[in-house]
Amino acid sequence: MARFPKINLDITHRCTLQCQRCNRAVFALRGQKVPGKDMTMNNFKKVIKFFEQIHFCGQISDPIFHPQFIEFLRLLKIKGRDTIVHTAASHKKKEWYKEAFQANTHAKWTFGIDGLPKDSSKYRINQDGEHLFNMACMAAKIVDKVKWQYIVFKYNENNIEEARQMAKDNNIIFEVQKSSRFLEEDPLKPSNKNYFIERKNYAYKPKV
Repeated sequence: MARFPKINLDITHRCTLQCQRCNRAVFALRGQKVPGKDMTMNNFKKVIKFFEQIHFCGQISDPIFHPQFIEFLRLLKIKGRDTIVHTAASHKKKEWYKEAFQANTHAKWTFGIDGLPKDSSKYRINQDGEHLFNMACMAAKIVDKVKWQYIVFKYNENNIEEARQMAKDNNIIFEVQKSSRFLEEDPLKPSNKNYFIERKNYAYKPKV
């Protein structure tokens, strides 16, 4: 059976964070519930037949909140699929993360921590950045590859090198990411123009 190179799956509709420029915020502004439901195991098995690489990078959710996520990871290891997980939520206990990492030691994990761990909740509201960084450090001892994704904002643009060193000290790949989701007058926008992407007519309007 021929397979395609890769697919990204948004496998649930849940997230505990309230990131101010996330697509979830748009639904909140409209007074709407975030749409979607948990992907079933049967549908997951059907999908992975046709793809070599599976990405879990939620656009309106975080994959760790799918009730069968660890089972998904185990299945992908058995099937030999390249597995990439993007996560930013921190509302799981250490034991859960350890089980998830061990379920598929070949998986690659990217942790979204925007700023020094103690400051990351300034954008990723409800995130426990220090807990999540500790889980990233644990992952680096278990799985094949771990990245720290660091979106640059005004509050963290002067901490990049300190964070980079923290990542290096813990065998974590450090990845600076520039956002284009800034309004013209935006308190989150970095003062250094090298740290964001200019995007005209950005339509998102934060709640005042």
